[in-house]
Amino acid sequence: MILTFAVSGYRSLRKLILPLEQLNIITGPNGSGKSSFYKSLRLLADAAQGQIVRSLAVEGGLPSTLWAGPEKFSRGMKSGNAPIQGTVRRDRVGLKLGFASEDYGYAIDLGLAIPQKDSLFNRDPEIKAEAVWTGDVLRRNNMFASRNGPGVHILDETGARATVLTDLSSFDSMMTHAADPRAAPELLELRERMRGWRFYDHFRTDSRAPARRAQIGTRTAVLDSDGTDVAAALQTINEIGDPNALDEAIEDAFPGCTIEVSETDGLFEVTMHQDGLLRPLRVSELATVSPPGGGAADAEAAVADGNQRAGDEPAPRFTVPSGAPYRQRRGALTSHRRFPCRTTRRNAVAAKKQRCVCARKRTRRNDRTRDRAPTLGLAQPIEARFVLKTPTA
Repeated sequence: MILTFAVSGYRSLRKLILPLEQLNIITGPNGSGKSSFYKSLRLLADAAQGQIVRSLAVEGGLPSTLWAGPEKFSRGMKSGNAPIQGTVRRDRVGLKLGFASEDYGYAIDLGLAIPQKDSLFNRDPEIKAEAVWTGDVLRRNNMFASRNGPGVHILDETGARATVLTDLSSFDSMMTHAADPRAAPELLELRERMRGWRFYDHFRTDSRAPARRAQIGTRTAVLDSDGTDVAAALQTINEIGDPNALDEAIEDAFPGCTIEVSETDGLFEVTMHQDGLLRPLRVSELATVSPPGGGAADAEAAVADGNQRAGDEPAPRFTVPSGAPYRQRRGALTSHRRFPCRTTRRNAVAAKKQRCVCARKRTRRNDRTRDRAPTLGLAQPIEARFVLKTPTA
């Protein structure tokens, strides 16, 4: 379990040292740094995968992810009497990430690279230093693996510091190149532990989500971040995990329901059995939620995809033009451009008037029925059904 997480110089986080518990909920207004904290934790996990440089490049490079505020705050800035403005930098520009767990800790320091005329990778950051230690605080006497520039040093069996690498590239991490089961087993264990971290912020549940389709299944001890192997993960729990705990969790979330994993030609799929239904429900039949950033376009594409059969031509899609007047009525979108010709539009208006006439007739019929309710026994109004009668002498 992570006990402490630290980040310095990342976006809106100037310097943060945060103690953590088993369950942590981070709240705050917009722009307070919640997303920056989450992304920095994900960057730290990418270091164990050897992908931290690539992840920073996806965000626009290190210059786009560095601390966006001034290097130091004056008294006037803190009190609000002076505007916040930058000054001449004196310290080295860099991004520092680290965490401490119950037994091991890890930290990494990234900085800007020296531009080269004949290179197109000048936006890539350089890994300046790394450290792995035991305990909750980094000290020189508890650090058993370190990296400074291209050199990596570890403690050998005698307790002396030995150099294991001298030419490590600036874009490679010692977590991927110096972990050895004999020379550095602690480094290997920490790397595999960090690789087991999962981030489920983009777990899709829309109709096209990977979890809603049959997937190739193998024994899966950890669920993938996008839920692709959810069926294989559930079957792994049933075979080598705790199936009773899984059944209790399903019962708690969906009372009276059970799940089953089916296999066809190596493809695994989850089905749900529910009381009152004669057949199990497939995952594709369960309720859908639009993915983050989706909306009407995603819902429209999902409907079109569901109505299209294999081998058929793509079904024509109705698109509301930008700026077209519309109104919401009974969950349907009504627009003046919905009908392609004048005759169709005239028929639609006539049908709408006929529905209004029928609705008025039903209203009058219900009113007459309500007036005769005292003679209908159980169909009496609610007020008449709950009248207390006083017993007579």
